[in-house]
Amino acid sequence: MIRIRLAAGRSPLPVADLTPGEARQEAALPGERRRRHWRTARGALRTVLAGTGLHPDTSRYAFPHRLVSLSYAGPLAVAAAVEGGDAAAVAGTGVDIELGDPPPPQTARFFLGEHEHRHLPAAGAAERPKELLRYWTVKEALFKADPANAGTDLRRYLLDRPGQWRGAARLAGDARPRFRYATFDVPPGFLSVACMLSPNGVAENARE
Repeated sequence: MIRIRLAAGRSPLPVADLTPGEARQEAALPGERRRRHWRTARGALRTVLAGTGLHPDTSRYAFPHRLVSLSYAGPLAVAAAVEGGDAAAVAGTGVDIELGDPPPPQTARFFLGEHEHRHLPAAGAAERPKELLRYWTVKEALFKADPANAGTDLRRYLLDRPGQWRGAARLAGDARPRFRYATFDVPPGFLSVACMLSPNGVAENARE
């Protein structure tokens, strides 16, 4: 069973608490607002790293990362980290949180595959905007969990059963599911977390 820890935060780390590596990274960012968001995300990342066996200095992590991921929603930051004992089964980790308006319906063709698009009408007219937002967070989490995501788009990641809030996903053209994901309702939006299974991982035994 693959276990992924989540942590959220709204308070930025005090500048005095930054490690030397974190201080260098923060100083390179433009503007106080951007630096404040960065320190908030690093606070969430520190929290989620505690107890995982991973190094606590957040300046050591670049994204996409095999075992950790970050997402922002306004002043809120969310971090995800794979539990240390499950690291060998994971090739990539992703998290996404969205608390704003759903994407416009006409944009669905840019991030949904044909199978997923056909499933959307089953949600009913009143539920479709929420479903689009849920799909968006899942696709973003899958994208972040793919270490080879450079130059790809969200349609490359296909959900086996789009109506499920937990399930498997695959890369377009790949018959084998390579991802696991789970979505959580966090009104007024959604949070999704995903992991890409390592080539040596056994998909049938991997659970969120």
